[in-house]
Amino acid sequence: MRNFNQTEEFQNLVQTALKNVGYPIQAVWGEDDPALTYDHFSKELEELTDTQETHLLSS
Repeated sequence: MRNFNQTEEFQNLVQTALKNVGYPIQAVWGEDDPALTYDHFSKELEELTDTQETHLLSS
């Protein structure tokens, strides 16, 4: 992936889709991802979702 859509419209769409869902959410994260590091984005993940579990995979 070369680019991430960072427009406010897209961000609002994503946030709406991730919050207040009627089912449990679990995240699967590439532990070795050089661009989207879990250490950097985990707090945002927790704030934007009701994630109950995150799986870090060696990838």
